[in-house]
Amino acid sequence: MNGRRDPPENSGRPVETSLRVRYSETDQMGIVYHAHYLVWFEIGRTEWCRAAGLPYAGMEAAGLFIPVTRVECSFRGRPRYDDAHLTWLFAELECANVGGRLVRRLVIADDGRPAGSYVAYVEPHGIAEVVQLAAAEPDVPLVLDHLVNDAARGGAVELRGRFEHHLLPALRRRRCRLVPIDWAMLYGRDAELLAAVHGGRALLSRLDGEWWMRPDPFAAGAPAAA
Repeated sequence: MNGRRDPPENSGRPVETSLRVRYSETDQMGIVYHAHYLVWFEIGRTEWCRAAGLPYAGMEAAGLFIPVTRVECSFRGRPRYDDAHLTWLFAELECANVGGRLVRRLVIADDGRPAGSYVAYVEPHGIAEVVQLAAAEPDVPLVLDHLVNDAARGGAVELRGRFEHHLLPALRRRRCRLVPIDWAMLYGRDAELLAAVHGGRALLSRLDGEWWMRPDPFAAGAPAAA
């Protein structure tokens, strides 16, 4: 008896698996951030091994490990945040236990190009909670003005949301008062991803956490999860 094993019959066949682009995987242009492709590669490798009858758990139990020593890829497409996911996400936002009317706007510049977008809950005679504002730095003033006017027309007396550094010049010119009322914790082992967040190249918003999934699971007195 020897340790050789013939390759599975389907080991040479392509294996397909579907992935939906998630909000947190995109940058400010709505395109998947390049570092996420490595995670997708690993999903593909795992599914190929499973289809070939060699699941990771079985290989590791047999003492076989497959380290990745080199990765190379060419970007031939630009996966974007898809319409199906947006439809689901906005339906969930409509049902969220957050006060006010859900407002979602795509802002078009004078030359006809998309300048940015925003999502907010506008409460008459109350606070407009900004869930997300997306715009490249040159277009921030235009998108911010649209958001403020939208909130004012809805009767809101104040805007509240997550602060990003690229918004500071426009907020300062409008004499906005910045009050620290929240905090965020960022942890990761990928130095490149952390640098993208700290450098302002990542689009982070309240959609990336539990804020809009009221009641707040971390609030005092919140029921414990089973």
